[in-house]
Amino acid sequence: MRKHVLPDPLHQAFAGSMRWLRQAAKAATRSAEWDSLSPDTRRQVCADFNLSETDMALAARTGGGSRELATLLSRPALRHLSYPTDVLRDLQRVCTFCPERKRCRAWQASAGAAAKWPAFCSNAYTFASLQRSATSIARQ
Repeated sequence: MRKHVLPDPLHQAFAGSMRWLRQAAKAATRSAEWDSLSPDTRRQVCADFNLSETDMALAARTGGGSRELATLLSRPALRHLSYPTDVLRDLQRVCTFCPERKRCRAWQASAGAAAKWPAFCSNAYTFASLQRSATSIARQ
């Protein structure tokens, strides 16, 4: 029996469409979970995260940006640092609402371990400050 194989460009298009559908289904599930909460529970969750209901609903739909932030925090320059909770929350908020997520993932994939933080990154200044602080503490 002969195996049917799609031509490579068609296979890539099909695989890309399937990835998009899986991501859309996850976003719909997160959005539905958020919408199913009572107004009081939503207000409490927003207060816990110090976000408006609009921002929290967007975070639920987009997935919170944690994948990009987790990868950035695992870079050698930041890997062994501890972060104050308020700084980590701010980093998360900026990544969650960042319009450059695709560009960020491409930079992460191609940047070397010693690469400087990219200019398009809204968290670049904070990352560089954390790195400088860690360096100065290590020298003491």
